[in-house]
Amino acid sequence: MKRLGFYFNANNCIGCKSCESACTEWNGLEMAVNWRQVVTETLGKYPDLRQSNFSMACNNCQDAPCVKACPTEALRVDRDNGLVQLSKDKCIGCRYCEWACPYGAIQYSAKLKKVSKCTLCSDRIADNLAPACVTSCPTECLQFGDMDALGRAHPEAKPDYPGLEESAYANPNLLCEPLRPKKID
Repeated sequence: MKRLGFYFNANNCIGCKSCESACTEWNGLEMAVNWRQVVTETLGKYPDLRQSNFSMACNNCQDAPCVKACPTEALRVDRDNGLVQLSKDKCIGCRYCEWACPYGAIQYSAKLKKVSKCTLCSDRIADNLAPACVTSCPTECLQFGDMDALGRAHPEAKPDYPGLEESAYANPNLLCEPLRPKKID
């Protein structure tokens, strides 16, 4: 089985949020629904403070907690490519999946009274294009592709966001470089 996923290097992320904007625009998302979010985190203790930016979205986990929490089987892992798929017609808006996701990737739409999530721009993937978030990144800190190929290209990368290793139980299709936070002056 080919597993698709993301590589992220927080050391190169400048926090510009172009990935957020591209995702919102390409997918026509309503206000307050963010399938990709850039979070800035301050690490350390004064006076030795450091800062890092994390671009977070659905990591299409192999052992997806959202899938396990869904009572209607609206969510499933596609065994052909490892992507977590949402059948909107089966969603009853209970939000159990939203609460189960360690990454905050499931988003509730008050307008639709249902959840939604990153589709990895499946329409773009079908046309052999990368997701909108990836193509918009000016520092190329966000990449997409086959997980085995990403692992070979980035041998130091680990399978989770630095500092969120406790979520590794979900087996995310994500590789992140070891963190070297920038000093805050």
